[in-house]
Amino acid sequence: MTFDFAHLTAQNWFTIAVGLVVLEILLPGTFLMWLGIAAAIVGGVLLIFSDLGWEGQILLFSVFSVASIWQGRRVLAKAKAAEPPTTLNIRGKEHIGQTVKVETAIEGGMGRVRVQDTSWVAYGPDCSVGTMVRITALEGNAFRVVSATPDKP
Repeated sequence: MTFDFAHLTAQNWFTIAVGLVVLEILLPGTFLMWLGIAAAIVGGVLLIFSDLGWEGQILLFSVFSVASIWQGRRVLAKAKAAEPPTTLNIRGKEHIGQTVKVETAIEGGMGRVRVQDTSWVAYGPDCSVGTMVRITALEGNAFRVVSATPDKP
C-alpha cells in the first residue's frame, strides 16, 4: 500500500496537525505547535473546498505556517512583556534596599555584612563593625552598600 500525495484529504491534514502537536509536547520549543495549527487550518479549508489540488494545499500550508508562526511570536512576545521581573535564581537581588549591620569592618572599600543568617561581601565607604548600612546594588556575589545613618554636620 502506497500513499499518494496527490490525493491528500482533510483527514490527512488533521492527522498531520495532531502529529505535530504531539511532537511539540514531546520536544517542547513552541514551533511545531504553529505548524500543527496551520495543518489543522488546511484540513478545515479542505472540508469546504474538497477539490483543492495538492499544489494548492501545500501553498495554503506554507502561507498558514508563516502566518501562524508570525502571530505566535507576537502573542508570546506580549505574554513575556507582561510578566513581572523576577529575582528567581538571583539570590541577592531581593535584599536591595534593606538596611543591614556591618559584620566585619569595611576597610579600603571592602568588608562583610550580615543579611539574615548569611555573611556577604560588601563594597562601600569605610564603616566600623555594627554600623547600619543600606544595600544599593548586587555586584556579582557581593553587595554595594552606603551608610544608612545620615552624616552629622
